[in-house]
Amino acid sequence: MLQYSCNIVLSIICFYLMNTEASLNHIRNGYIAALISVGITIAAYLLQIDANDINLFSDPSIFIDVIIGLILAFGIYKRSRVCAVIMLIYFIVGKIIYYNEMTYYGINLDIQTIVVALVFIYFYAQAVRGTFAFHKTNNQKLWTLPL
Repeated sequence: MLQYSCNIVLSIICFYLMNTEASLNHIRNGYIAALISVGITIAAYLLQIDANDINLFSDPSIFIDVIIGLILAFGIYKRSRVCAVIMLIYFIVGKIIYYNEMTYYGINLDIQTIVVALVFIYFYAQAVRGTFAFHKTNNQKLWTLPL
């Protein structure tokens, strides 16, 4: 039983146990999650969501976030490991800053926002795994010579 649970943990953590189709599926889910995140950001800006009279989305610099998200989503679509890692880190740091700002103003966080953030983090982490696995399996195929 212990060996079985260790194998499950290794398959979750390690990217080298993933085949090309699974890695492409994770990459696709990652860039779709990035596009959904950008769409939510644009919708929040356009709808002018207020949080107890503190309008956090009314700043026009929010479009910098949108542009960065679109660039990173395109990079994940092109199977870039760097873009996948940066998107994961960028999202986590952005959520930490957002949650700190909300608690600074005394706004309670709903559990739904934390769950949604964890879902996005899951898809971005899977995109990181997928890009690394894709490049690892394709590099092995490129360097093997038929005899």
